[in-house]
Amino acid sequence: GAELLPDGSMIVELGDDTADETPPQPPQDVANLAELMEPEDRTRLATDLMEAIKRDDDSRQERVERWKEILKVCGLEKDDSAGPFEGSSRAVDSLTLEVAMRFHARALAETAPPGGPIRAQVLGQQTDDALAQADRVKDRLNYWATEEAQEWLDDHDKLLFYLGFMGSMFKKVWQDPEQERPTSRMVWPDAVIVDYNARDIDDALRVTHKVPPLSRARMRWMQERGIYLADDLGEPE
Repeated sequence: GAELLPDGSMIVELGDDTADETPPQPPQDVANLAELMEPEDRTRLATDLMEAIKRDDDSRQERVERWKEILKVCGLEKDDSAGPFEGSSRAVDSLTLEVAMRFHARALAETAPPGGPIRAQVLGQQTDDALAQADRVKDRLNYWATEEAQEWLDDHDKLLFYLGFMGSMFKKVWQDPEQERPTSRMVWPDAVIVDYNARDIDDALRVTHKVPPLSRARMRWMQERGIYLADDLGEPE
């Protein structure tokens, strides 16, 4: 603490005055709501949510089967069904495959040029400072996409290849706590569960990403770092 004396001098006490202070709490608008809920409320909410996600998933099953059939027809997925006679090979739609490959080549050249995929645009008055800032942002993001996030180009390449067949592909970008940087990954359309009757993603009541199963060690690692609640999940089925 500090005390100002009548003659203008000041007495300063050195010491740890914050040792007993409560650590700052995150703002409520970014807090993990699951930590503020009672266990029975979390269980009830999870049950309701799983039922709603299942309804969303059931509504799009016809389209999921259509995606699988498209990949089989184009020879991109193993087809174990019997041919017209023993030893025969199944026909592959080479024309669709060729068209999709041409689309992929042109789209990749346009969206992933050698200088990087990021472009910057100044909205409003284009002053020298604003243009210089836009260039700095562009250069930093292009460095992230081409040097730091090594997965970006490979996933983008794969996404564009399958986009011609599937009609819908997704890319997810998030702050990865393990790598301590933004991470970009391609997501297959059958892993993004949305009510088929929704007009678009923004109009949907729920958008669910079905992540691949996590190992016990990785789940424990994420629980220790507060990404998931440290609840006992029991044995996997």
